[in-house]
Amino acid sequence: MAETDPMNKARARHINRLAGVSLVALAVLAYLPIINNYPVADDFAWIVKVSDIRFYEFWKLFLIQSKFFVRPAPFFSIWLFNGIFGMEWIPSHLLNVVMHGGTGVLLYNLFDKVRINKLTGFLAASLFVLTPLAPEAVTWTSGRFDVWALFFIMLTLLLYAAFMKNRSRAAYAGALVAATVALLSKESAIIIFILVAAFELLFSSTFSREPDGAAKHWRMRLSRAAVRVGPFVALSFAYLVLRYAITGALARSTSYLDLTGAPNLLAPARTMVTLLAPLDRVMFSKDTVVLLALYMGLLSAASLIIVIARWRKTPEVTRRLWLFFVVFFLATLIPVYSSFFVKGMSSYLTNSRYFYNSDIALVSLLVLGLLGFGWKTRPYRTAVIVLLVLVMPVYYWGLSRNNQVWEDASTVSRHISEETHRLLPDPPPAADLYFSNVPISRGSHIYASALEYSIPLAYGRRDLNIFYVNPDPALSGFFQDQGPAPAYAYLFVYDLETGQLALERTPPGP
Repeated sequence: MAETDPMNKARARHINRLAGVSLVALAVLAYLPIINNYPVADDFAWIVKVSDIRFYEFWKLFLIQSKFFVRPAPFFSIWLFNGIFGMEWIPSHLLNVVMHGGTGVLLYNLFDKVRINKLTGFLAASLFVLTPLAPEAVTWTSGRFDVWALFFIMLTLLLYAAFMKNRSRAAYAGALVAATVALLSKESAIIIFILVAAFELLFSSTFSREPDGAAKHWRMRLSRAAVRVGPFVALSFAYLVLRYAITGALARSTSYLDLTGAPNLLAPARTMVTLLAPLDRVMFSKDTVVLLALYMGLLSAASLIIVIARWRKTPEVTRRLWLFFVVFFLATLIPVYSSFFVKGMSSYLTNSRYFYNSDIALVSLLVLGLLGFGWKTRPYRTAVIVLLVLVMPVYYWGLSRNNQVWEDASTVSRHISEETHRLLPDPPPAADLYFSNVPISRGSHIYASALEYSIPLAYGRRDLNIFYVNPDPALSGFFQDQGPAPAYAYLFVYDLETGQLALERTPPGP
């Protein structure tokens, strides 16, 4: 037995390493077509804003877009990559994709840390890595805020679990550092103290080294939880104070930390259907979306029924992990109250990145219910594994098609930037450039909505004035029609049918 235990541990470590490499490789393979995507929309704005910051002015990273949010951690990556690679965006995309795959690895290890079957954790992590919901967060590099926040939330939980298991002060300190980075990545991470508290209360007896009676005594558990979780609560409060000091409000963004608005019953229903079948209606028919929603809905219903029916017959640690992910999912809805309960997310995946955190909890609940609570017989487990594995090629297909819209946006963005420079190599100082009929959006995907940043970047100049003519009427509130172009301006016209930009008119000569 003395030899067997080390052998089993070595085998388990080998399996975990193999699973981790496989999940990251799966993410890279799934997102390989977009690795060389050109910047789109907000990407250009962030490049311009960080390029003015010097090494000794790091504090300015806290003030970028300070009217709405405080997200210095991802802005640091933009600043660093822009300084090293310039407009070469492969490293930036690759970082996003690897962090997305890394979040899957952290999910797998969290399952393993609480002693859930490795296959269950691997299937949950694989479905999350392949979810078609993720492109707005992963493919669009301006969605990196969501990727960073969730990655460091999951890292916080895993390090906290390591602390509970080994009483490691280093793991606890690491969890606090990871939580800090999560909060400085996106305000959705404000739920971190809720998740840590839930994990502490649910799993303190699982990792306890004390006698069972003492470990399960609720007063002792609560007092110990207060001491351990207290620093995370203080950290979240400190973040809110910092946010208020910089933005002047706890909630000024209309998307996050917005708890206003009367609930609309159709909004959460529509959002849940989209979460079940995150296929972009720009690329998929309604019938295809409905078909996947029915399949995933049946699996989810079966998962919930099995959980209810077999609750008492299931190991306690599995029940506790299921409850934790219920808390996780409900907590993720707090920052996006308005988006979930008031506005809703349609099948065009508008603002789908807001539900990136929610998706990891839903996938975990689905797989844990079917495999963790289900019967241990070979026929049942084989059938469930087959049903879940069948989802993966569908998800991969959906992810690839959803990414195609972002590839199209990248192509348009690159063409307008490069073709403008080719057609007009050296505009005079303070020239006025008008762009007519440029495609600004398609579904929820933004195309050429940041010409005021992208065109000056193409020239390496800040003196050019950029205007829109005939912008997308649906976005007229954001991009006002500033035409017709006056005689002294340069007028560029984009042909929506051919996808070509032409210099229609130049100012008259002297």
